[in-house]
Amino acid sequence: MKTDTSKTPFMDRVHAATFAKKSAVFHKLFDNKMITVLAKQRAQLRRAEKWVVDDEAVKTIYQLSLQRDRLDSWAFLARLPYEVMWVEMNLHIKIKEMDKVHSRHTPLNECSPVVGYLFYKDDPNNDSPRWVCNQFYEYKDDILPGVIGYVFDPEGSDYDPVRGSAYWHTPTLSLIPGCPKMPLKIGTMDSIGFDVTTTCDPEILATGDLGFGDGERSPIIIPKGSDLSKPVTVENNMIHSASWIDNRFAVIGDPFWRAFYGKVNTQAAVEATYEEVGHIRFIIAMLASFNSLPREVKQAVTRTGKRTVGANILPYFQHRTITLKVPNENRVMWMRAHMDRHARNAPRPYHPVRGHWRIIELGKAPRGHICRHQPTMVESGVGMCEKCQLMIRWIKDHTRGTPEIGMVDHTYKVTT
Repeated sequence: MKTDTSKTPFMDRVHAATFAKKSAVFHKLFDNKMITVLAKQRAQLRRAEKWVVDDEAVKTIYQLSLQRDRLDSWAFLARLPYEVMWVEMNLHIKIKEMDKVHSRHTPLNECSPVVGYLFYKDDPNNDSPRWVCNQFYEYKDDILPGVIGYVFDPEGSDYDPVRGSAYWHTPTLSLIPGCPKMPLKIGTMDSIGFDVTTTCDPEILATGDLGFGDGERSPIIIPKGSDLSKPVTVENNMIHSASWIDNRFAVIGDPFWRAFYGKVNTQAAVEATYEEVGHIRFIIAMLASFNSLPREVKQAVTRTGKRTVGANILPYFQHRTITLKVPNENRVMWMRAHMDRHARNAPRPYHPVRGHWRIIELGKAPRGHICRHQPTMVESGVGMCEKCQLMIRWIKDHTRGTPEIGMVDHTYKVTT
């Protein structure tokens, strides 16, 4: 998908690349499925509100993404300000900021200088805030989609968990048969003096924010190539995801590459997940900051006129540059307080909640734990689940939220 690189905004280059019929990198002609995916993404890109995040805002947002203890409330703010939007930024600026925090040096010549995010609603026909994010990178003067994409729902819950993308009809990675688990090594010694090795789902690792069942050990990523032929099974100390991501998040194989390979290449997707550990935190912090922090948006001066790409005459896109307006001193502390207040006061849409069983043994169930409970020995609404062996309580149907900002009506499909 080779395009003109002479000072053309990245969004215009991605737009042009969606007309390609052949990959300049892989020297493969695109079949009808691949062309269909590109056409759908082209239609979304044309509808999108187009923003460029300036370098200072990129640094600021990255510092926000490190505030793991606040992401649980900020995740509720991570909504699309428009039904379809495009956001691009200088990726090297983010990588340099990461290197400062982690005291490392990433060879920038091996990384795309820019990244573009195409956001849109997963189901535009309902009121759900659930969104999909496709990523685009530059590789050898070519435009390539990211190997993985993300699906996120600020209101995801046990009753409507995120398990993939309805728009692309694809499940999250861990639900694909044969998808490998992600190896982890627990950073402290166990009772007999050896490091404990275990595995987790790709979605958990992708957050870069892991927890361990006993609250004392901190899992770390095992480098690629490590010997995992005999992983140790960790009993009663399951790796779990952070609370801010439970039931809200899915990692999907990018639709272009799914069409390219004929299926989701799970091995490539797993490797991409390693490369993008914590990237979803940055995206969530970015959307949350757009929706709550004071910002300055300026119309960018861009090219006028049109250009020819193959047999297509394409007008140049207009876009805006966004920067966050925050005090120069104590920036992170000021932003934290401002976003905390905004998240705390954010009203929720009115919605009914059906009756359900809730686990009441705090600290024993792994976060993100999904079980179709089979209660036994029920007394006064409290029982034990025959499947997960945890104490559960029956919660009566009720309503939540504020009718003034919207009403959500759930339709439940019951099958045998």
